[in-house]
Amino acid sequence: MKTKSDYTISIFITCLGTIVILPLLVSGQGLDSPIGVFGCILLSLMTLVGIWKIESYEIRNKKIIKRNFLGLMKTEYSLNEIVSLNTKFIKSDMPQNPLNILKLFINAERYLNFHIANCEFKGNSKMKIDSRSISTIEYNIIIRKIKSSIKLNKTNSC
Repeated sequence: MKTKSDYTISIFITCLGTIVILPLLVSGQGLDSPIGVFGCILLSLMTLVGIWKIESYEIRNKKIIKRNFLGLMKTEYSLNEIVSLNTKFIKSDMPQNPLNILKLFINAERYLNFHIANCEFKGNSKMKIDSRSISTIEYNIIIRKIKSSIKLNKTNSC
């Protein structure tokens, strides 16, 4: 099973960084002082973080594969070595976070109230699965498969 990436958050981060840095670079005003250069570097890193946030997951042959940075970075984890799974619900809608810029541009609750799953593997390897980067249905399928792998690993170890 392979998931499709949801580009909404990554495009938002990338566009925000690009919109702010482009006038600085075109005018040349941002490169006159060390603070301007530092700001341009930070905004460039913000743009790269947006591209990094394009992630997809694949479960195949008892392995979970996470791809980042438009698929250039690939990390494989064995489902036989999974130790634990912790999911956390994060609520960042307007009453909880009034400075949330995302609400002004995107009118979808799934980007404001979302889940992050932290998977822990043997050897202290960790992986985060963000429900904003894939569809909710695919996120639930992946979490269900990981939970079944944890149960299977516990029964096999006894």
